[in-house]
Amino acid sequence: MSIRIGSAVAGMVLAAATTTSFAQHSPEEVRKLLGQPVSMAEAAVLGAARASHSDLCGGPTEFEGHASVVSRLQYGSLGPADRDRLAVMMTRQHGSNAAIYETLDDDAKIAFCSGLASTVLAKTAEFVEAHPHLFEQRDVPAAEPKAFDQTVAEIMAGMAPFERMYVIRMTENFVMDDARKILADPANEKDGYAWAMKVLAYDFSLLSRAAEPDHPDVAEAYRERAEIYSRYIRGEIDGPAMQAAETANERRKNAVYDRILQSYSRTVETPPKSRVTELEAVAKVLARMVSGRAKVSATD
Repeated sequence: MSIRIGSAVAGMVLAAATTTSFAQHSPEEVRKLLGQPVSMAEAAVLGAARASHSDLCGGPTEFEGHASVVSRLQYGSLGPADRDRLAVMMTRQHGSNAAIYETLDDDAKIAFCSGLASTVLAKTAEFVEAHPHLFEQRDVPAAEPKAFDQTVAEIMAGMAPFERMYVIRMTENFVMDDARKILADPANEKDGYAWAMKVLAYDFSLLSRAAEPDHPDVAEAYRERAEIYSRYIRGEIDGPAMQAAETANERRKNAVYDRILQSYSRTVETPPKSRVTELEAVAKVLARMVSGRAKVSATD
């Protein structure tokens, strides 16, 4: 997976990839390139998540190449005083992450590292979305690497099948909350929502992979939904036809979930509220990972 940087900034990105800062370019030049101010809070979150994952989780995330370019763009846009403040903010957040990590058991540490990786991906994706003029959009490429499947398996390790089904269902809800925000953004109307449709296609493709091991019927419904958006992107169906297909797919998907839930209800007790809260927290981590990957992939 790689983000293709537009040719107009290729030289500057090359500098970012080969130096620790934008020494060859003034903060004013970088800010002009970005077109809007950088949030130090956002830059600190990304920088601390990158450093924490590298220090606590056995090395950098698989998105380090992209994330490092984003961090260097953010850092390069700041003046000396703001760079010092950013360093303090990152150090404080890194220390907090390390303190939390030390209190966790082994399973929770795996989930925590997955959360850090999801943060790196989500913040990188948000930067790409906020600065589309820096990146080239391409057609939907091949499926994500298997690292996604492995990460999902680690996140949901030790859960009962019913719990994994609940997590996948809640993940879909959180992913769709994010998708609705994308569709409501007027900026995405400029390309006829082509990028938004690509994100949705990736969202449901990734959801299908997460559901496949335990609930292949659910996975099939998600794959069908991804194909609906892909057909729209390819120009094979128009907007009304896509909406009709969405509605039909939603009915089939809900029927599949209802059937599975009824079968579980005969053998599985309703989990306590505390366990439901834990499962929803896992779903939020998984949703951030799905949404983040979808956005990066749709822009790749």
